[in-house]
Amino acid sequence: MKLSMSFGLLLALMLTLTACLDTTKTTFTPPSDEVDYGVTYSPTGRLTQARLDHLEQLHDFAKAFEFHHRHQPIFTFWHQAAISLRPADEMPSLSGTCQGRLTQGSEANEAQTQFINSLAFERYCNPTLLWNTHSEESGRQVYSGNDDLFLVEYFDYQKDMNAFYKLSIGGAVRVSEEQGQLTYNYEDLVVKQDSPSNEYRYVDFKVTFDNGRAIYNGKIYHPAHGWVEVSTGAVLDDRVLTAENPDQRLNHPIDGRIFIKGRDGEGFLTFNPDQTYNIELDLGGNPLDNPKLENKTWEPMPEVYPPPVVVVDYGVTYSPNGRLTQAQLNDMVALRAFARGFELHHRHQPLFTFWHAEGTNPVADDMAGLDGTCDGLLSRSQAINDNQQGVNTLNFDNYCNPTLLWNTHSAEFGQQVFTGNEDLFVVEYLSYQKRMRAHYDLSVGGKLRVSRADNRRTYNYEDVVVKRNMPPDEYRYEDFVVTFTDTGAIYNGKIYHPSYGWVEISTTVDAGSRVVTADDLEQRLNHPIAGRIKIKGRTGTGTLTFNPNQTYNLALDLGGNAALNPAPLNGEAWSD
Repeated sequence: MKLSMSFGLLLALMLTLTACLDTTKTTFTPPSDEVDYGVTYSPTGRLTQARLDHLEQLHDFAKAFEFHHRHQPIFTFWHQAAISLRPADEMPSLSGTCQGRLTQGSEANEAQTQFINSLAFERYCNPTLLWNTHSEESGRQVYSGNDDLFLVEYFDYQKDMNAFYKLSIGGAVRVSEEQGQLTYNYEDLVVKQDSPSNEYRYVDFKVTFDNGRAIYNGKIYHPAHGWVEVSTGAVLDDRVLTAENPDQRLNHPIDGRIFIKGRDGEGFLTFNPDQTYNIELDLGGNPLDNPKLENKTWEPMPEVYPPPVVVVDYGVTYSPNGRLTQAQLNDMVALRAFARGFELHHRHQPLFTFWHAEGTNPVADDMAGLDGTCDGLLSRSQAINDNQQGVNTLNFDNYCNPTLLWNTHSAEFGQQVFTGNEDLFVVEYLSYQKRMRAHYDLSVGGKLRVSRADNRRTYNYEDVVVKRNMPPDEYRYEDFVVTFTDTGAIYNGKIYHPSYGWVEISTTVDAGSRVVTADDLEQRLNHPIAGRIKIKGRTGTGTLTFNPNQTYNLALDLGGNAALNPAPLNGEAWSD
């Protein structure tokens, strides 16, 4: 039976071959490449065996395994209900806990030994406690076979996880049962997650459940690396045992071991009783030198419903074609782009915060229009929101600030809206623009949260987009937290670059890594003179180090043989 045939032709073929069919077991032809499941592996995704020559790559495949393990209940949730359908059953369209519907269908051959059952989801919310009750489903699942051996095909099937993230699934899974053992063969299944962005492909990926433990064998594909072979050993203790705590929304493995084999290296993923895991990479040398990570924690599922998503148009948005995946730091060009993104933020931090004192000033009267040093105006309005918080709005209309900051002829446009009080407030930049006296224009849009405690100021750039016209630059700062202390500034968060995606920025806890900036009143622009920033991509980790003469160094670690790392850059000067 070719699955690429039409639905009706497949049924007709079943009818004519009834006499030839084994009434208890049926063999199937593998899914044809001609079937369009609506969710496909990235056209630029690697199809060769992964090298697996550094620990970060192994970690990516460990996450891919956990990603499958986490969502196994979703892949299989409807199986029992779907294979129980019979043509004679009444199958009304079902309403869920939201506005969608589930439509069921069933056909069979004359001997009733084969079924073709379908579930069509249209924003259907399943009224169960699995993944909570408001996770919408869309697309189709088609089942063909019998109770002991059947094929499930997922056609553009989507599961919206209650606004936490969305899964998109396409492909075929074969399910069989022998002597009470269930085996799921993910013959070719592509699964994508929108936030955080993940994509994996599982090919001939078999999961067999035996006495509460699971045996794994098959291939996992990662678009950036290619594929690896995944297996459990023949020893019973290698089989994967999962926690069964009904009070937890998500249970992880607590025993067992997975072998992950690449072209150049072999990894081991071991599960611990406290639901943590270890990974170790064997490159064929001295086992004592194997890189490893121990007692790592899996990413948890959110435990509460998220607040309603309020979409605010800040007027300055991240490029619609900008990458949203974690960047691969494979060369110094990519690393330098993110170093420049850090410096763009550092350079303009005084600009982002210049109006904060005025914006949080609890003055009762509206501020009349102020004349600047050019022909524009600055006005302020005040209000109280539903939470009894003060809301101050600064409106800039070609206003030139008469101060020495950025010189006196840098005109401002747009709005800054302040909500809260001087110890805890939110600033929203709405189409805010600063024209830097014909040098360049800076456009800012997004939301910044500011707090003060124990004489520390913390700035959380929750989602701020900054664009510069000359030279053309665009960066997005997400959960980018800057805390100023007596010994320097601490940075943590994400920086996005449209061409590369995002990286994680951090300073370590030791005081020597905190960023110290020159404080020379004779200079218009002061750069860092001490400190160190870690820049972590999906592959590769960079280090940005600041020197006393206001230059910087860049180094890139690719995670493998140190001799293969690109040559570092030392004593580089910032662009003024």
